Amino acid sequence: MRIAHLTRTIPLNTNFHHRQKRLLRFIANHRIQIQPLFNQLLTMILNLRHYYNTIPVIIDQTALPIGYQSLFASIPYHGRALSFAFLIFHYSNIKNSLNQIENTFFTYITDLLKLHNLKPILILDRGYADVKIISYLKQLGVHYVIRVPNNVYIRFQDYEGILSGLHQTGKWHSVFYQQQFQELVYLISFWGKDRTGCEELIYLVTDLDPEEARGHYQLRMRIEEAFRDLKMVLGLKELRLKVNIEERLGRLVFGAILAIVIAAYLYPLAQGQFPCVVKRIKDLSFVGLVVQVYRVLWYPLVGKFG
Repeated sequence: MRIAHLTRTIPLNTNFHHRQKRLLRFIANHRIQIQPLFNQLLTMILNLRHYYNTIPVIIDQTALPIGYQSLFASIPYHGRALSFAFLIFHYSNIKNSLNQIENTFFTYITDLLKLHNLKPILILDRGYADVKIISYLKQLGVHYVIRVPNNVYIRFQDYEGILSGLHQTGKWHSVFYQQQFQELVYLISFWGKDRTGCEELIYLVTDLDPEEARGHYQLRMRIEEAFRDLKMVLGLKELRLKVNIEERLGRLVFGAILAIVIAAYLYPLAQGQFPCVVKRIKDLSFVGLVVQVYRVLWYPLVGKFG
C-alpha cells in the first residue's frame, strides 16, 4: 500500500489531494517528536480509571511494514488494550542484542510510570520467557507475569524436568526456572484454550500471588481475542515508505494509537450525542468521527465500551 491508498481511507470531507497533502505534511514534520508525547498519552489513559501503587501493562511485539518491528506497552481497559508507548526497530540495525532493546524499553516504561507514582506489572507472552529477562525485571524492581512454553526446565521439591512432564494444574512456590542460569519464581498452571479452541495447559511464572497473576494473564487472553490488529485495520501492514522510514512510520503509528485513546476517552459521550449531531452517514462531525473510530477498531460484539 502506498501513501495514496492510505489517504483514501481517511474520512475527511475534502478532496483526495488535500487529504494526501495533510497526511504527507504530518508524517514529514520534524517538529513532531513522538517520544515526548508518550507521557501525555499515558496521562489521558490514567484519567479513565484510578490505579493505586501498581498497574498492569501488556508488552507486545508486532511486525510493521518494510521489515520493521515495534514493542508496544498497553494498559487493559474494558476488554481492549490502550497503548501509551512504543519502540520501533529493525533486526538489521540491532547493534548488540534484542535483549538490550527490550531492557531499554522495560526501563523506559518503568521510569514513565514512576512519574505517576505507579509500578508496572508487566504481562508478557512466551517470546519473553527468558531467564535473563526475569533477572533484569527483578533488578528493575517491577512485577511480572510471563507465559512460558512447556519445554523449559524447572526444579522444585517434588519435580525436576521439563514442564510438559509435569502435566497437571496447580501452583508452586520456590521453583528454580531454567537449567543453566536459574531464577526462583512462582509457577502456575491451568487449563485454557489455544487459538483453534482446543484445550491446553497454560504455564505462568511470576513474582506475584498466583491467583492475582492468573487473573492478569486471563485479562490479556481476553484482549487478544477481542482486539483487532492495529496494522491490519489501518492498512499499515503493506504500507510503503521510501525515505526516513522509521521516523515517518513512528508518526503514523502514534496517530493510530492516539485515535484509539480518543475513542476510548470520548465514546460514552459520543454515543449519547451521535443521533443528535449526525443526521446522515455522509455528514462528518467530531462526534461522528469518534464513533467511527470505535466501530472500526473494535469488534462490536465485545460489549458496551466504557
